[in-house]
Amino acid sequence: MLKILYTLSKEYQDKNIYLYGINRDSVNVFTDLAYRGINVSGFVDPSGRYVGSDFMNRPIVSGNTLFGNKDIIIIHSCKSKAEIQGEFPETKVFYSNEILDVDYELKDKRVLLYGIGERGEEVYQLLCQRGIAIEAVYVTEKKQDTWNGLEVHAIEELREDSKTAIIIAAKVNRYQEEMLGKIEKCRLVKYIDEFLPEFWSEQGDLFQVIHKACTEGKEIWLYGNDNEDSQLIENILGKYDISVCGKVYEEEIEEKGIKNIYELAYEDVKNIMVIIAERNRQKSQNVCEILDQMGFSMEDHNYTAIYSKASEFKNQMKILTDCLVGHVEIGNGRQQGYEVYGNNQETDLKILILGGSTSTDGHYRPLSWPYRFYKMLNNAGYSVTVYNGSACGYDIVQELLRLLRDGPYLKPDYIISMSGVNNIAQKGRTNNQFCVTTFIDWINALAPGKEYESGVHSEEPLYDFWYRNTKIMKMISEFYGAKFYSFLQPSNIAKPATTLFETTMHEKRDMLENTRIYREKAQNEMSDIFINLIDRFDAEKGMYIDYCHYSNKGNEMLADIVFQYIQEGMKGGYRRS
Repeated sequence: MLKILYTLSKEYQDKNIYLYGINRDSVNVFTDLAYRGINVSGFVDPSGRYVGSDFMNRPIVSGNTLFGNKDIIIIHSCKSKAEIQGEFPETKVFYSNEILDVDYELKDKRVLLYGIGERGEEVYQLLCQRGIAIEAVYVTEKKQDTWNGLEVHAIEELREDSKTAIIIAAKVNRYQEEMLGKIEKCRLVKYIDEFLPEFWSEQGDLFQVIHKACTEGKEIWLYGNDNEDSQLIENILGKYDISVCGKVYEEEIEEKGIKNIYELAYEDVKNIMVIIAERNRQKSQNVCEILDQMGFSMEDHNYTAIYSKASEFKNQMKILTDCLVGHVEIGNGRQQGYEVYGNNQETDLKILILGGSTSTDGHYRPLSWPYRFYKMLNNAGYSVTVYNGSACGYDIVQELLRLLRDGPYLKPDYIISMSGVNNIAQKGRTNNQFCVTTFIDWINALAPGKEYESGVHSEEPLYDFWYRNTKIMKMISEFYGAKFYSFLQPSNIAKPATTLFETTMHEKRDMLENTRIYREKAQNEMSDIFINLIDRFDAEKGMYIDYCHYSNKGNEMLADIVFQYIQEGMKGGYRRS
């Protein structure tokens, strides 16, 4: 059995736990608590949009609902605790980490510790404070006989015992996975710090897709070999009264009732949703690709995975640290920091593309719109070289800085910006939105709590900030002799009608209100600065594969839109003879 070391504190075991809000943030909190074995009683919807509905078979209730002292409300870390507490004077409000503690069931176990590095020392001190005795420690490579007065054993000496619990102490996720692999077949309770790294947990859509399948009456199948990962997922589903209709794996395991995954081809694919309980990311992607071949698809959300189903893991693009913009994509080796399409001939039309992760190659499984755009130009007979300088997380500031630095040397004829989404949320820990968040993260990591400067304080609305810097990019492009095209990219937030599934997939932090402002101002803007695509996908289906990234269908449509605009501006030039 696999468990998370920190779970619900004994102090709150008799409380009904409600999560504040029903959006991507609250579902991320739900996900973290679910992995920790914590049962959520419901969701509080202060907007009233989804009151009377449910999520994961838990009710969504009004903010006016009277909560007693048997209830507690959990909020996302982006919320103000004092502000939310003011809404519920009779009920205590907490951040999720405030209701967690070391699993008190360890006091009734024979406790072993696996790992004596930095994290091992922290766990040792923690358990001493909680009055939990460690009987012995285990290591992968034995180099000493004792540690903190405890006998040290090689991990091969570990023996099964139902009354024994072993804590895996490793700060690096990769080491945790390797250590779990060493004791995979040992039948005892195994404690880890986290089921998934926080980043990957928040990137996924596991419970959104499970909920969607339940509301659509689909059968839920589980991919896995009945190992501890599969069992943990199945236990969570059981807590929320969700049944697994069938199990599949890469090979049949008859004694466990597990079918070969290819047998799904004989089932009603449209009526099935598959959960991939596989923490090996490359193996998980292999399963996704097999499901695609059988008629399942990312954009239809008829499968999901522990790790993000949309991400590219087998041929993932690597990134490099960049001293100006924080990071760049390593590219395909033809120009450092750029993915280059074309032969880079002196007579070629040169196009520079700047954007965030929705414009990158090698991070998400669908083929990017920039590459599709290049192929359209090439097929239309144009001699063209495209420099794709997009990178995950880039906002308008990083695009502007790269244009300033690299533009004079790349000498593009056309500059394309596909942006907006990464300037919809307010940047934290800074007075001025022009700061690059990568450097703020580094400052806080290297000198936590230290004062630093981030520029003149500004309360400029986010749309106005994006629009102003887009105008600056246009001016610089024209100074370089290039024609500039800015596209305010599609967003699935603040549509006229948004389903509960879309809300839990896409809305987070302050993005809802900010996107409304973007939509309103962009619609009323009479300007040649940008082309407004923010609502372009509103009436379309199957355009997104996760919270903001586009499907193959979406990327194809974007590529065609950009192609039409660029071709119009070319006036027949640069065609191959």
